[in-house]
This record gives sequence, C-alpha cells and structure tokens, in this order.
Amino acid sequence: MLSVHHASIGAERSIDLFGPVAARFQTSFSRVQLYSLVGVCAMIGALLRVEVSVSAEYDMYPVYSVLYANVIGCAIMGPLVINKAWLICNHYALYIGLGVGLCGSITSFSSWQLEATKALVRWPGQDETDHDGVGEQILSSFTIQMIGVSTATSALTFGMLCNQAVATHDYEFDAPKPPSRPARGTDYRIAAAAIAMSAVLLAINLAAEDREKVGLTCLFAPLGAFTRYTLSVRFNRDGWFPWGTFSANMLGTVVLGITTIVLDRPRDVVLSRWEQAALYGLGNGFCGCLSTVSTWVFELRSLTTVPERAVRYGMFTVLWAQALLLGTIGVYNWVHGADTG
Repeated sequence: MLSVHHASIGAERSIDLFGPVAARFQTSFSRVQLYSLVGVCAMIGALLRVEVSVSAEYDMYPVYSVLYANVIGCAIMGPLVINKAWLICNHYALYIGLGVGLCGSITSFSSWQLEATKALVRWPGQDETDHDGVGEQILSSFTIQMIGVSTATSALTFGMLCNQAVATHDYEFDAPKPPSRPARGTDYRIAAAAIAMSAVLLAINLAAEDREKVGLTCLFAPLGAFTRYTLSVRFNRDGWFPWGTFSANMLGTVVLGITTIVLDRPRDVVLSRWEQAALYGLGNGFCGCLSTVSTWVFELRSLTTVPERAVRYGMFTVLWAQALLLGTIGVYNWVHGADTG
C-alpha cells in the first residue's frame, strides 16, 4: 500500500487552486472535454443549491437558506484540496469539473452577502416590520457574516479530515508533470457523456412545476462557471491576493443585487412568467455559479501562513461586497425617491 505525501508538492499550501499554475496542464486536454465537464457539473451544483435552499426555507428556519449549500460545497472541496496535485496530474479535467463546476456552483458568495445586506437595510418589497432598530440590524448582518465564514471554514477542514481518515493510497513524487494527451476518442466519449447528462438533467427539470425557472437556471449556470474559471486563470497570479476570485465574487454580487431588486420591488406592471424566470435563472444560475465560497475559503486558509494577508483578503472581499450591494440599493432608492429610513 502506498502512503500519500502531499506536503512534498505543496498541495495544501499553494493558493493556486484553479489558477495559472493548474491551468498549465490544460494543454494536455481538449477544451471540449474540459468545458463539457465544467458545464455539466455547474448545472448539477446549481440545481443542488436551489433545491437545498428551498428545502431550508421552512417556518421559523434559524439561519439563511444558502448556508447549507455552502457547507456541502466546502465539505466536498476538502478532498479535492488534499488530492490536488495527484488529480491535476492524472485527471485534470475531472479536477476542474468538480472544483470549478460542482463545488464552486453549489456554494454562492453572492447569495450569502445578499442575505447579510437584507438583514442590514430594508430591501425593496420588505415590510418595515421586518427590521428592528439599527443596532439589531447591524448585529443580525454581522452574525450572518460570522456564521458564513466559520461554517464554510469548518466544512472545508471536515472534508479534508474525512479524506485523510479513509485514504488508503499515497502518491509520492517531487513535482507534477503534465500527462500525455489522451486519445481523441476518449475526448469525444467524455464530451458525449457530458452532453447526454445535460440533456437528461434538462428533461427531468423541464417536467417540474417551475420548469421555466429551472431550465433557465441550467442554461445560465455553465456561463457563470466558465466566467469564474477564466477570471481565475487570468488574474489569480498575485501571491497574496487572488484577484480572479475576487472579481468573480464582486461581479456576481452586483448582478444578483440588481436582479433581486427588479424581482422584489413593488410595481404596477406585473412581470410575465418568462421575465420572472429569466431573472430567476440569471440570479441562481449565472450569479450563483459565478461567485463561490468554497474557493474563497480555501484561499483564506492558504493565506493563513501570513495571517495579515488572510485577514486583509477576507475583510476586503466582504466589505467590498457589502459596499457594492448597499450602493446598488442606494441607487435604486435615489432613482425611485424611496425613503431609506
């Protein structure tokens, strides 16, 4: 039996989870194979997040609904972090598909931040009775932030520990090397399987009651995951600040804020079913898969070797997200002459 020595290649310590270093291995695989897996996994992740969030919204539920999806995605990310180097060398497309597509799409940074903002200010469509005093609103928003960070970090650690507990193999090598390119037939088979899975998922969900919302969520989900992956590859080059992940989270947060305001604001003209479905799919599909908690938490964990960098990155990301959402609602109130009090 082999014994695993991940530390020899810095798998856990490297902040580059899906960025430029990992992307060097992309040349060994066809883009069709890679993006097909990312797209299918993004659809599965988005549908799982929506289903878990809806199931969590029962009467008097104690926390915000997307919390459970974020915990699940971060826990699944744990084994990927532990086996990062081996997966990159042997199953790069699968690694990106599960990490970027599945985990990144199950978790949603933008939805989490939106919940914190809704606890802080009166959102369009909310009753004034939904909020207490200013002090209580600040405390509620801060509590959501603390619960989100602590549970996501704990889930990631739990996933890593579970992998170590059941691991029966260890892969020893000094540095990962790009594998030889698989046969073209393998690329086509994997791509065909991915397309078939997409068709099955769409067929199943198009039979649901809200099939327009579900279908458009599946349509927008891969676009969000592709955008996040592209931003990570291009901009996660700074050793202390992953600008690619930061950009994806900020863009997803702003767009989700805008779509939520359009859906929730009081209006004289009722949106059509397809208009509501498009906004729902854009928020849950594109924005939910564009922003991520699992990768963000891993990056925070990697930066703890220099604690001030981790604190700087974490605080900067959360504060900017809140500033963008508050700015969005501020612009809405200014345009519509709403009373922000």
